[in-house]
Amino acid sequence: MVAIPPSTREKIEALLQRFVDATAPDVEAVTLSYKDGIPIAWKSPAELDVRLLAALGVALRGAIERLFQRLEGGEFKIGVLRGDKKDVVLVTGGELTMIALTKKEANVGLIMLEIRDTLNQVEELLGKA
Repeated sequence: MVAIPPSTREKIEALLQRFVDATAPDVEAVTLSYKDGIPIAWKSPAELDVRLLAALGVALRGAIERLFQRLEGGEFKIGVLRGDKKDVVLVTGGELTMIALTKKEANVGLIMLEIRDTLNQVEELLGKA
């Protein structure tokens, strides 16, 4: 993991804000973290423990990746977890994991599309950093 320059971090935070704006009011929180669970950036209500969300999301990613390896299912890309009150959308991109906490009635297809676009832009920024 390489330190992210402040100017790049600001651009990443702006990309996350654009993601939240594009998916409003469906997305309640979003985290972007490295594969090891260290958060890079997030947008969330103050009462949400973002570090916990990122850490648990990455732990889930690891478990799902092991499952895919055992089943010879290829590389894990996208997961949607449905709950009674909220849903979680988890999308991977190389060393990055992006997690969105959504309302129950959210348009998950649009959210997955927006997450993938955002991840691609972040990867491009980090490649130039």
